[in-house]
Amino acid sequence: MAALSVVAILLLLLLGWFQGRNRWFATEPAHLELVNLCDRDWKIIATGTRRGAAQRWEIAAGATVLIDIPADEYRIDQTLLTEAKNTGPTRTFSMRVEAGERYRWKLLSLLSEDGTGRAQP
Repeated sequence: MAALSVVAILLLLLLGWFQGRNRWFATEPAHLELVNLCDRDWKIIATGTRRGAAQRWEIAAGATVLIDIPADEYRIDQTLLTEAKNTGPTRTFSMRVEAGERYRWKLLSLLSEDGTGRAQP
């Protein structure tokens, strides 16, 4: 009987370790704050590795958007939109977000102008 109790306790500890380490059981979302610091719009597409459906956002010039997404490893396609809303340069990278964490993501471009015709970083 004592051996059975020890096995049950070890299983519960192991389950708690996996839950804390891998976030497979996590239900709380990650919180993204997307801050567009330039005078052009951005299109962001995030495709999760475990939840294959892509999420898409368009961030207007100068806007800040708050988004909750499930914890996962994401493939991110970040595209600067031209003035005619056509696609411009695209950057692709991977990003892992953890449940309950907050992330701030600043969107910048050297193609931005400050009204004087000069590029702004």
